[in-house]
Amino acid sequence: MHEWQAFVTNGTQIPLLEFHQALLRVDSPFSVKERELMAAYVSGVNACRYCYGAHAAVAKLYGVPEPLLTGLLDDLETADVDDKLRPVLAYLPKLTVTPTRMTQADADAVFAAGWTEQALFDAVQVCCLCNFMNRFVGGLGLTPVPDQFDMEGEMISHPSLGSRFAGHPAPRSRPASSLVVSRRETPDGRCSIGGGRIAWACVPWITNAVQRSPWRVALSLPSIKVQHVRVSYPRMKSVAVSVSLAVLALTGCAAVERPMSDPPAPGPTDDRLAALEPEQREFIVSGAALKFMPARQLDHELATREPESLKPFIADLMQVASQLGYDPERDMGAIPLNLTARRFNTLPTPQPLRPLKRSPGPFSAHRYLFPESGIPTFAGARVAIWPEDLTAGNVDVAIMGIPNNMSSGRRDAVHGPGVMRALNTIATPDVQTLLGPLDVLSVVDYGDLFIDIMSTARTIGHVADMVAEVAATGAVPMMVGGDTSMLFPAVEGVARHHGRGSFGLVHFSAHPDVRRTAVHSISDTQAVFRLLDDDIVAGDATILVGLRGADVTAESLQWLRARKVRYHTMAAIGHHGDEVVLRRVLEEAERGPDKLFVSIDVSVIDPSEMVAAGRVVANGLRVQAVRDTIRHLCATREIVGFEITDMAPMLDHSRLSALNANAIINACLVGMAARAAGLPADHVHPLALDHGQN
Repeated sequence: MHEWQAFVTNGTQIPLLEFHQALLRVDSPFSVKERELMAAYVSGVNACRYCYGAHAAVAKLYGVPEPLLTGLLDDLETADVDDKLRPVLAYLPKLTVTPTRMTQADADAVFAAGWTEQALFDAVQVCCLCNFMNRFVGGLGLTPVPDQFDMEGEMISHPSLGSRFAGHPAPRSRPASSLVVSRRETPDGRCSIGGGRIAWACVPWITNAVQRSPWRVALSLPSIKVQHVRVSYPRMKSVAVSVSLAVLALTGCAAVERPMSDPPAPGPTDDRLAALEPEQREFIVSGAALKFMPARQLDHELATREPESLKPFIADLMQVASQLGYDPERDMGAIPLNLTARRFNTLPTPQPLRPLKRSPGPFSAHRYLFPESGIPTFAGARVAIWPEDLTAGNVDVAIMGIPNNMSSGRRDAVHGPGVMRALNTIATPDVQTLLGPLDVLSVVDYGDLFIDIMSTARTIGHVADMVAEVAATGAVPMMVGGDTSMLFPAVEGVARHHGRGSFGLVHFSAHPDVRRTAVHSISDTQAVFRLLDDDIVAGDATILVGLRGADVTAESLQWLRARKVRYHTMAAIGHHGDEVVLRRVLEEAERGPDKLFVSIDVSVIDPSEMVAAGRVVANGLRVQAVRDTIRHLCATREIVGFEITDMAPMLDHSRLSALNANAIINACLVGMAARAAGLPADHVHPLALDHGQN
């Protein structure tokens, strides 16, 4: 055990406590039930388990059904909430996540539902208060413990409070000095809390460490002085413990001292800490050491190492910590380039330097009538080099390679375009419609785009320029990667022509690609984040399919949910079945914009059929399910762009991966051909269904 003495004496807790009380319990256009629902919703958007769990527990006591709480976070549009309250609830996550994008239209929607300016003012206050509290408890590392919120619900439903939580706020006249918090032991040795306070705003009950350890506290208003706290976990910092107890007061409990048994004597861990230098002790109790090793291992090291070995051990950890962060005197904040290089920029050949004179339009690069040999091209198609070729040939689809090779996984995507060309299995007749894509569509190979093999950051600008160039001719740019970082410039290039936010994005991938803390500003792990953060595509027009793997965390999914992205994990597919989930994907796409960009990182496919995925993850979708879904999307929507990425052929000498990657491209071409031919998406040629014999 380790004893801390901590004090919070600046008095700021008192007005904040009173603000909680006034905002959540006194008269308002919103009922207490509605305000608790708002508080739980905002805390859920922020992924604050501590405050969400507490507000959800209180909201349920006021009659909010649990499915409504989860339904709001799943999809506000389909949640079973009163239509009058819906625009208010739509206002809150936007104010929370993208406050700079609030407009008069957001407020007008609230007023149109029948709410007054006072109501909107109260809703904004609830939102702001919860954002403050979410960051307050998050900054202190406060996390709930098992059964915590059940204990709180039991406490709030205590007979002394039952009448107050029957839907009516408690009387405002009760003096704070008469309110008591008591501690009692449960059969399993944990502490539960009972007593009286009427706001219960966030209802956090200290931290894991304080919750599980004997403690004695006296909060003497107005100083909010924490007299004694005992903590059994070295991570806790004195200020964290004292402020944790202040949170208890801020969220509805003023406490007075109760007679309690004396805490146990300090344990051996305290002796080890006493042998350390002050800065080393601070490194331990602040939790900074936990960035480098799990808490259990740190506890073991502190308990088993002798003092003479503990000090250098902690010193080594601190040395590692000092080297991880950015130091302007030591670290390179920007990558220097050779500004005197004669070929600093790579440009398409200017008109005067083009060696051959010919009429604009696609041309054949093949010697033979049927292009089964010679120079390989995508789909065996003709070649186009310049935008005027695309315009003159009235080209429908321009397929181009983007051989960027900076995958965060296994690398060889640089050879993806070449191998997929050489395999010559694109644009084969479709067994369902018996259509040959090239019989309906004008398709060309637009060559490979230049990439800077040393820098993705220097590559994306040129790729976006070239994609925009193709889109401006009316042709659909179809890109073959290359790693998935190229999703960002591909979609940006399409947006330059069609307009930002004018089309939807369906992205098939094992990876959410919304990492926001990487050292570099663009990579495959950041592509979707950049598209959403730069407002190139709207969150509610974005669909992610097949998510799984290390980057699929509660934090990343909550981030996507807050931006209204519709995502479908392999957990959902395993639970509901791929047919059900993929049908839902098609329905969501049909409700979205008419124009659509379809993208596939081949990691979405199970490794048994796509072993050459650069960022391979087990337990993916079958290639037939992906192919059929993409075929349907391309047959029912106006496709403005298509991209397939991260097929690294060196990893699969059988070429099965390249064959299946080409099948995905062909599926989109077939869908586009069916749409152009006026056939429904589910059309099947009669000859393909039955042989017609008795």
